[in-house]
Amino acid sequence: MPKSISDHHSIIDLYVDFFYVHGIPFLHSISENYQFRTVEATRGRSKADMLAGLRKILHVYNNRNINIRTIHADNEFSCITNDLPPLLLNVTPAGDHVPSVERSIQTIKNHIRTIIHSLPFKYYPTLLLEGCVYNAVRLLNILPSKNGISTSLSPTTLVTGKPPPKYNDLVKPNFGDYEQVYVGTKTNMESQTVGGIAIGPSGNVQHSWYFLSLETGKKLHSNQWTILPMDQREVDRVNELGILQKQKPINTSGFEYSWRPDGPAIDDIDSADDSLPVDTAQGAGDDDDPSLPKHEAQLRLIKDSLK
Repeated sequence: MPKSISDHHSIIDLYVDFFYVHGIPFLHSISENYQFRTVEATRGRSKADMLAGLRKILHVYNNRNINIRTIHADNEFSCITNDLPPLLLNVTPAGDHVPSVERSIQTIKNHIRTIIHSLPFKYYPTLLLEGCVYNAVRLLNILPSKNGISTSLSPTTLVTGKPPPKYNDLVKPNFGDYEQVYVGTKTNMESQTVGGIAIGPSGNVQHSWYFLSLETGKKLHSNQWTILPMDQREVDRVNELGILQKQKPINTSGFEYSWRPDGPAIDDIDSADDSLPVDTAQGAGDDDDPSLPKHEAQLRLIKDSLK
């Protein structure tokens, strides 16, 4: 990290909240100045879930000698006030949400829409749904944020120290692609492959990916695969796995988003809404045009920036 950044931005605030995507709870955070986002599927929203998720997030920043001064959250996080010293916890009044993280969730929603826009699935198994959310956040983190502290370094590079991705790493696969995934060798030394749907990169140095196995519905991990055209048979199998897991079908605008399970939907926020100003010093989310390009166009923008 450049010294000019570490010297002036070593103490920051963090903004957190839970939100639900198609009934699955996620803990989301975005940091002041760095604009680094995290998201993690949780078992629920209990005190234990809060503390476990926050400790993982804090560990990421501590590894880069970035200290969190205050965590801003809504009223339900008040139960962990005495578990965080020396950190301060600032909670909003009951019924309110933290504007910065609320706007960031809206940005994530917009990016998820672009990802699933061209995919043919009606039902998303849990692994695929979670992977979609993770990929939206991953793509937001790997380009410099226009509201961040650097015009050349991405939030991922600043906070984790990982170098920018190479162009070839972004070419293929894309989330939702169909592959024959290498899973080992048979007794006669022939390669053994399984049909799978790309979930997302594992983050290791081998540049391997996770895949949804179309045979078992479980997660596969491999660094060898062959991308193939997707037929209706594969689409039907993904939908079948989603139905077996009792997932709801997606609607015309994609997944359902809410603050509580089966609660009211998270309303779309107008990017020009003055009630949620974009304040770089307070770590607000990107002021995205709601008419975002398709997933392929987003990837093209990232790839062009790395050439």
